[in-house]
Amino acid sequence: MPEVYTGVTALPTWTLYLAVIVGGVAGATYAARRGFDVIGVLALSVTTGLGGLLLRDILLGRGPIVLRDNAFIWSAVFAAVVGFFFAGYIARFDRPLLAMEALAMGLLATVGADSALRAGLGALPAIVVGTIVATAGPLFRDILGGDAPQLLRPGVFLGVIALGGSALFVGLDAWTKQPLLSQIVVIVAVFATRIVAILWDWETKPADDLSDRMWSYWNRRTESER
Repeated sequence: MPEVYTGVTALPTWTLYLAVIVGGVAGATYAARRGFDVIGVLALSVTTGLGGLLLRDILLGRGPIVLRDNAFIWSAVFAAVVGFFFAGYIARFDRPLLAMEALAMGLLATVGADSALRAGLGALPAIVVGTIVATAGPLFRDILGGDAPQLLRPGVFLGVIALGGSALFVGLDAWTKQPLLSQIVVIVAVFATRIVAILWDWETKPADDLSDRMWSYWNRRTESER
């Protein structure tokens, strides 16, 4: 029940339910479009929807708090049903689906960071927890689906946005002392950044190997000193 969250997060519980549903629909649609059976769709829906919150509970050493409220599990199941039976319809709207994922990321980043702060962690650990919680669902989804995680590949703005959203929440919370207001601002910022990145094709780049440049610079310097 909602009261079990007392002391875990100062944010409204409905924001967690919304994050589970949105993330679950995205995971179920991902599985259904790849021909998974009903068990596969359910597994990816539950994993994507609840993965971040379960990982939050593990990181904070509080046990699986999220599983004590059946509403979270039913929310993930509902998302699985929607994704299983309406995957083709949902797939026609790729950008709205990406927008939903951006919404879930903003929600989970704030919930993860706020939970860490309420647990007595400092600003930097709270940012780390918020980033992990926000990205865990898509990471688990890709792994279970047999794909290279988008989070770890260049091109998709995921980890950068989650990190920025978590840091923004921690800063705003310290400044305003109003978690709900900070959450709203961060959700809007994360959502807007994700949409702009999609529209303007902002992408992360592969790691730039500086070995050749450093070696060339060292050779030129050595030759000039001779």
